Amino acid sequence: MELFAVIKVASLVAAAVLVPGFFLSLGIFPKKTDIDITERIGISFFFGMIPYLLLYFANKNFFTAINAGSVLAMMLAVSVLGFVLWQARKEK
Repeated sequence: MELFAVIKVASLVAAAVLVPGFFLSLGIFPKKTDIDITERIGISFFFGMIPYLLLYFANKNFFTAINAGSVLAMMLAVSVLGFVLWQARKEK
């Protein structure tokens, strides 16, 4: 496997975990002074697993198929939820 392909796959996996987690961390800790950037990135990796855990739960209990479309939809739903929560909490 060439180096470019490895870097591309590693970047996509990191983005697939970081993006939803980052939006959720913004929703939970809306101010910049709540946590610093290294803590936010660490929490983002932890929260980034939530869409996949929700898909697994839906698959086992409601027989929902896990495919590229459902993964993308769940990532988008969790990211939008975190963004909306961040906007609502930021205005207070």
